[in-house]
Amino acid sequence: MTRRAIVPKRARAPGRPQGRFTQHRRIEGMREVLEAHGHGATIEELATVMRLSTRSVRRYLVTLRDQLGLEPVPTTPGGPNRWRVKPSEQGRTITLRRTQAYLLLAARQTFEPLRGSALFDELDVAHRQLLRLAERPLLRAAHTVDIQSNARLAERIVVVPYPSRSYLAQGGDLDEIFRAAAELRVVAFRFEHERIRMCPYVIAVHDGCVACVGLDVKRSEVRVFALDAVHDAEVEAQRFELPPDFDPERLVLGAFGPVPVEDRRRAVIEFDARAADEVRSRKHHPEQRLATAPDGRVRLAIPVGDRAALVRWVLGFGSSARVIEPDDVSDLVREELREALRKAGG
Repeated sequence: MTRRAIVPKRARAPGRPQGRFTQHRRIEGMREVLEAHGHGATIEELATVMRLSTRSVRRYLVTLRDQLGLEPVPTTPGGPNRWRVKPSEQGRTITLRRTQAYLLLAARQTFEPLRGSALFDELDVAHRQLLRLAERPLLRAAHTVDIQSNARLAERIVVVPYPSRSYLAQGGDLDEIFRAAAELRVVAFRFEHERIRMCPYVIAVHDGCVACVGLDVKRSEVRVFALDAVHDAEVEAQRFELPPDFDPERLVLGAFGPVPVEDRRRAVIEFDARAADEVRSRKHHPEQRLATAPDGRVRLAIPVGDRAALVRWVLGFGSSARVIEPDDVSDLVREELREALRKAGG
């Protein structure tokens, strides 16, 4: 039996690679080359490495020049320029495609509760830069896979957050708490009628409200401090260390928000078929367990966490939910329903 000769595959010639978003992949590859070679590269070198024409390289350099802060450096008198990332910009730039910019812009309403703080102003600067990137005219108007700038996607892709509380009068307090969290420093403030010294562990934006979860130094316990009750915050010089077993998910429990005193008992809640899809399709808690009955009912086992928050959540399902255990949570649900019925005149 004769054996067929093995013919080596022909090296890929310059040209358009297969797949979508080819231009973006080329630009991303060129960015990686330039960032990996601090001394830069000439147009001819980039064309060889990227297997592109020098005309394409020049076109892509126009895009990267603003994104990366590129500069041309002469090699020899009269010789070609070597393009490199400016030393001051190395490690500080992130390249984004128009699609990525629009998706990030869609989430900007999530941070609306931070309005009034210097932290929000920092975010607003980034959002304006993203918007300029998203609305920048395309290099090629035809035969492109990029998104058209007149599509107004900044207005048409929307993340709808919970109606936010206004903290315009407490922007300074939020900034102090954020600085303390970022620098691992103790922060002192007035909370309702107490004077608190706290080690801030987590800053949570939940249901349109801002809260800080941290260690109350005086009580030596983790507490939740709603920002609307925080006043006169001031960062201290004293530093702290995060606990070795620090777990943010334990302090901000899924749908229920920050937990003042975590209740590790498990609650079992039964939902009828009307609410089954809603319950199955969401992760309400990092430790939840689900079981489905043949008739479509769903049982959810979940740590109680914040008992009051759990009761409010169950009541939101109306007659579709029933708390099986523990008894005290079931009793609270019944008491709330009786009081609601009394106020309704029933």
